[in-house]
Amino acid sequence: MFLPEKFTINTQTITITYVDKIETNRFGDFNSITNEIRIAKGVKDEDGEYHELKDEQILNTLFHEIFHAWQFYSGHEMNEDEPCTYASYMIEFLRSTGLLLKETNE
Repeated sequence: MFLPEKFTINTQTITITYVDKIETNRFGDFNSITNEIRIAKGVKDEDGEYHELKDEQILNTLFHEIFHAWQFYSGHEMNEDEPCTYASYMIEFLRSTGLLLKETNE
């Protein structure tokens, strides 16, 4: 699966970094100070066991964090409702139109 390393919004370059895990066991995060999105390749569960994320989970997280960047740069309230909803809608759009093919690591 092709994943971008950067994009621009409001003339600002947002870098995207793919890391093995994020210390807080989150799937991803957006830092408005450094203009960086981090996407985890895996997370630990409550028992401390590491689980590699599926491509669809990584893509959903990427969209989620991009929507956070859009919230920030458009002056909208930073909340979780919109990014969660819109990221899922994007995955459904890509699947239903054939732009996203069956995952390779299900």
